[in-house]
Amino acid sequence: MKQTFRDGKTIDQYKTLIFEKSNNLATITLNRPEVVNAFNTVMRDELYEVLTGVNFDDEIKGILIKGMGAKGFCGGADLNEFGTAPSQYIARNIRKERDLWEVFRQLHVPVICVMHGYTFGSGVEIAMMCDVRIGSKDLIIGLPETSLGIIPAAGGTQTIPRQIRLGYALDLLLLAKQIDAMHALDQGLIDYCISSDKIIEFSYNLLKSLSFNTRELIKMTKTMVSEGLDLTLNKALDFESRKCFEYIIETRQW
Repeated sequence: MKQTFRDGKTIDQYKTLIFEKSNNLATITLNRPEVVNAFNTVMRDELYEVLTGVNFDDEIKGILIKGMGAKGFCGGADLNEFGTAPSQYIARNIRKERDLWEVFRQLHVPVICVMHGYTFGSGVEIAMMCDVRIGSKDLIIGLPETSLGIIPAAGGTQTIPRQIRLGYALDLLLLAKQIDAMHALDQGLIDYCISSDKIIEFSYNLLKSLSFNTRELIKMTKTMVSEGLDLTLNKALDFESRKCFEYIIETRQW
């Protein structure tokens, strides 16, 4: 890893990522453009390291995740690496040792995913762990795992049905369908569809707005939303009330 400074910006270069920090915002760029930023174990480990570090950096108030190169955000899992694994059972046990998705769930700041071009498999599953998904008009989304005899089980079977209607989710998960940006927007898989020449500016402006409040307020609100969704309405309302009192006490607002 090499750290440099440019125009007040901190830049860390990893093997598969570029991490930038500027004006209280962090940018993570998937950086394997020669293979459409295919997700491999090195990228998993580096994302785990970077995101864990962000959670302990009180200066950072928002994260933007994007992909390098013109072809796409992420073409899915690196099949060359996947094919060399001793077995799917061993590969999934190794994944549990570094639970990247749990790190995503525990992030204290808003996370925006900027998706463009080919976004398949693990790329979709990364995006689903983010708070806001913004797609360019050339976006193509798909989960091809079932066509390869694999279960899309890096979060896909759980996050996608929680985000969109069950029928649409099963279309993606069982039929390995590919959909374009407008279909993804209509179904609720992405939140905004923006032209390629404006998407980065739009995304940073939105991230600045989402990051306006204190980290404590953002963290508490995210926690209340994510954990409350798994409760009945009555229990969720009680949970909300308790968390509000906790926040008032923590921030000495009595």
